[in-house]
Amino acid sequence: MASRQLGIAHDDSDDASMVAWLEKQGEFRCLPAIAESVSVTEPQRITQCAERRLIVFFREHSDIVVEGGHLTEKNPRRIVYASSDNDGLIFEWEKTAQCDRKIYTSGGGQGGRIYSCDPDVPNPATEKLRRFVLSLCRWIRRTHPWVSQDRYPIFVGSSLGARVQSGKATLVYPSGKRIQLTPNQNYKANA
Repeated sequence: MASRQLGIAHDDSDDASMVAWLEKQGEFRCLPAIAESVSVTEPQRITQCAERRLIVFFREHSDIVVEGGHLTEKNPRRIVYASSDNDGLIFEWEKTAQCDRKIYTSGGGQGGRIYSCDPDVPNPATEKLRRFVLSLCRWIRRTHPWVSQDRYPIFVGSSLGARVQSGKATLVYPSGKRIQLTPNQNYKANA
């Protein structure tokens, strides 16, 4: 079972740009990766999702994804939609954590990532999402002008990157250490 993960760091403006790009690519729906209430079973348009940790999927897979959610043992009112039953039909979008007006945290499980996991047995539906996630990752690598110097780089959106470069925002790891950025060599301004 293959998985892919790409670190990202966005502010609200960068998130809005990614949502606009997603909307142009197809009809997507989303749910919280973990819903705190069993009443959360109606997928929303991606433009309506405010949660920090989302699962995103093609609209035509909505029924399958909802059925793939599991109640947790510790809290029977909590549903986990980011489950192995949904591998290949969803990708997770964990948004960058904003600690206060000027400090954003990324990396180390604090958010700012795209993650998907292929199923053990692929099928046309899962292959469609796999190809889409690869396309999304290419788009991020081309359109994010800044990148961290990590072994697993974090691609920083243009709005947050400009704010970090001007000193109006700070991007840190969960430990509080500042994330050092360099220009992204693959950046294409008009991509």
